[in-house]
Amino acid sequence: MPDPRRLQVLSATKTRFQTITVSNGYNTNAGQRVYHGVPHTKDDGDPWIVMSTPEPADYVEAAQNHRHVEMPVMVEAAMKPADPANPLASAELLLGDLEKAIFLVDRTLGGLAKNVVSNRAGTRDREDGGELVGAFVEFRVVYTDKYGDPYGEPA
Repeated sequence: MPDPRRLQVLSATKTRFQTITVSNGYNTNAGQRVYHGVPHTKDDGDPWIVMSTPEPADYVEAAQNHRHVEMPVMVEAAMKPADPANPLASAELLLGDLEKAIFLVDRTLGGLAKNVVSNRAGTRDREDGGELVGAFVEFRVVYTDKYGDPYGEPA
């Protein structure tokens, strides 16, 4: 039996963020450590990404036993700044990598989704006494499936 559609979408999203490496034309290597649903606690300064689904998906009944799904996804990333005198420059590079990975490449996630829609994005400065800066992107993955069939093919 195939994975449920939600899991397929989340797996495709995780795979997309795993492409974030300098050798793939990005500014950071944050894609080397991508976690889904697991808070990251190792603060060694190497970049990392954590994905979560912070809210339930919105379902709207569509025609012919189909439903329109908008699944929210939150992606947070952090790293030790390359230049301690200008820490937000690293945060902005990290944000650029996140946005490029999810919005500038196939927004259908290989045909699993109709679209990936941005909700908001930003950077985070170091907390008092902290060494890491961060970035976040919130978006919705929009897809249609057969009502009551989480394992079905994309509708």
